Amino acid sequence: LPISHREISDHRKIKKFDSEILRITYLAPAKPFKGYGILRDALDELWNEGEHRFRLTMYNESGDSREYMEIHEAFHYSEMAEMFEKTDVLIAPSVWYETYGFTVLEAISYGVPVIVSENVGAKDLVENEEYGMIIEPTKQAIKQAVERVIQDRSWLEKCNWNIVQEMKLDKIIDSFLEIQKLYEDIGSI
Repeated sequence: LPISHREISDHRKIKKFDSEILRITYLAPAKPFKGYGILRDALDELWNEGEHRFRLTMYNESGDSREYMEIHEAFHYSEMAEMFEKTDVLIAPSVWYETYGFTVLEAISYGVPVIVSENVGAKDLVENEEYGMIIEPTKQAIKQAVERVIQDRSWLEKCNWNIVQEMKLDKIIDSFLEIQKLYEDIGSI
């Protein structure tokens, strides 16, 4: 079952992807099981090959510093609108199988396309090539996905349009409220 939380609501809008620099956001901890190492290695490889048209914004401490990285402390929920305004694509490259997390739904709730590994539980929200990309959790798959988006910004426009115009986000959010009410009713018995 898709799950949500009370603070997620529909903020979708058509975005402009006219910057020469692809703005990638990574919200997970900088841990190997979250795919941080393979993400960093893929982006290092792109950078070292001369592809500099991307930036990675992270909201956690990684211990790493790269020319293409912008590292912030953990974000507050009140900053989410500003954060996703500055995001072209969210990446969630988890290596381990995960239960359903919120970051993918949060990005989509702002109209942001996503690149997720097939191990991310929230991949169930992502109709591949419609709202984002589902990839293998490998350095090569991440590199190819990022390279593709750098070279074809129309993919971002298409995914953003599909998220805003076609995705039934309200049904996902409403399903959470129904489930929450069921639990509250059971708790009062």
